[in-house]
Amino acid sequence: MTKILFLLSVLFISTSLLAQSEFTKGFYINKEGNADSCYIQVEQWRDIPAFFLIKTHLDSMPEKVYSNQIDELVIGESYKFKSEKVEVDNKYLSGNQIRRIKNDSLFLRVVVEGEASLFMAGVDDNVTFWYSFNHGDLKLLKYRKYISSNGKEMEDYSFKSQIQADFKCEAIGLSDIIKLKYDQKALTNFFISYNDNCSEEQQQKYFSNTAKQAKRVTLSPKIGLSRFSMVRPAGELSSPKIWLQVKHDITLYF
Repeated sequence: MTKILFLLSVLFISTSLLAQSEFTKGFYINKEGNADSCYIQVEQWRDIPAFFLIKTHLDSMPEKVYSNQIDELVIGESYKFKSEKVEVDNKYLSGNQIRRIKNDSLFLRVVVEGEASLFMAGVDDNVTFWYSFNHGDLKLLKYRKYISSNGKEMEDYSFKSQIQADFKCEAIGLSDIIKLKYDQKALTNFFISYNDNCSEEQQQKYFSNTAKQAKRVTLSPKIGLSRFSMVRPAGELSSPKIWLQVKHDITLYF
């Protein structure tokens, strides 16, 4: 029995290593605008990689190509990375992200591409998102946790106000904005659904390894919304005590 478990463990580790070493067809465009078809080693990247291992042919030796040499890189239907000019607001960015920004440009992972596109950088609690419309300027989706002057942990949900102001669509309701979380899965689903329900652009794309559980969600009917508080004590936005001010200054309790 012990031998069988050992052999199964070796097989599992070998399979995992093989999967991590897989080279997949893709291409990249360098800073000079030259495009090269190639094979790129696929890994389960949690953050933006500093470099990629690339082969010109499957039987050739891999070479390192650093992110700062790349303008755009695509790996099949799974990953897309791109260097973009981004909106910078130090209040909402981690020190590590600020250090990576050069001349207002940052190497980002493309999550959803369409009339409304979603980009991300960072990992876990330090992930940050940007968005654009019709391939225009990238705006920072603003969210942060911070300690108030009285020592209480607070959350700034400014990204919800941004979405309410910028995503003009009859299919987007108040409840869609309230329940939206600042994480990859929730924002991916929202952007996919916006492009499906509200976009005149017929084509959109999301990259499977950035949203393995992405799904279409139904947006609820819109309730007229003029303004609401987006700075709340940490964890309270989804509580029954949420209050929102809507048109005609009516206060709603949930």
